[in-house]
Amino acid sequence: MLKRRDKREADALTQGDELERVRVGREGAHIGDRLKPVRAWARLQLFVGSSRTASGGAAGAVRLISNNTWSEATTTYMNRPTISGALLGALSTPVVQGQRVDFRVGAAVTRDGTYNFALTSVSADAVKYQSREAGSPPRLVVTFRPLPSRLPQVTITAPATGTPVFDDDTVALAATAVDAHDGVLTRAVAWRSSLDGALGTGGALNVLHLSRGTHLLTASVKNRAGLVGTAAVTVT
Repeated sequence: MLKRRDKREADALTQGDELERVRVGREGAHIGDRLKPVRAWARLQLFVGSSRTASGGAAGAVRLISNNTWSEATTTYMNRPTISGALLGALSTPVVQGQRVDFRVGAAVTRDGTYNFALTSVSADAVKYQSREAGSPPRLVVTFRPLPSRLPQVTITAPATGTPVFDDDTVALAATAVDAHDGVLTRAVAWRSSLDGALGTGGALNVLHLSRGTHLLTASVKNRAGLVGTAAVTVT
C-alpha cells in the first residue's frame, strides 16, 4: 500500500520536502527472500497534477528515510523526519502537467516491509504530484525477471561406473541431490535399472539382487517446478 499526504499536508512542508510511505507485502505482491536472485528493478512512480501550478519545476530527488514512525496527519516542515538515506534516484529536467515520473529505488527495496521515501528539489519552481486520493496515485512498481531453468544436481557416489557385480552380491547404491531453490532432495532420489526396472528411493539403498547382464543404473529426482535431474552409472 502506498501512503501519501493530501494537498494540505504537502503545503505544510514549505521547503519542498515531500514524504512517501510504501508497504511491500500484505496487500501487495510479496518479495520475501526470493527478491535477491530474481528482482530486475524497482521504481517509485509519481504523477504530476493537472493544474496550471503543478508543473514547471524539476522532478526532484528521492532518498530513503529510516524513520518509520512519522504520521501523515501531523507531519510539518518543523517536525519532518530526518532524510538519512543515500540518493536513490534524481531527475533534474522540468516536468509537465499529467506527466508520469519514475524514480529508481531498487537499491533500497530488498524484501517485504515498509519503506519511507523523501522527495526533495532545489528547483526554484514547484512541482505538485497527485496524492493517493487522486485518480493516479503514487505506486511502487517491482519487476521480476524469469528464473533460469536449472535442473536438480544429482551425483552418484556408489557404485563407481564399470563396477563388476556378481549375481549373489548386494549392491550398495548411494547418491546426493541438491536443487538451487528446493535445497537438499537426497531423500527423494529414485533409482532405476535398465534391466530390472524400479529399485527404490533414497540417498542410500541396498539392492539384494541384480539380474545378470550390464545394468545402466539411473538416479533421478524432481523438484517442485517439475524439473528432473538425473545421473547414471553402468555396472556389469
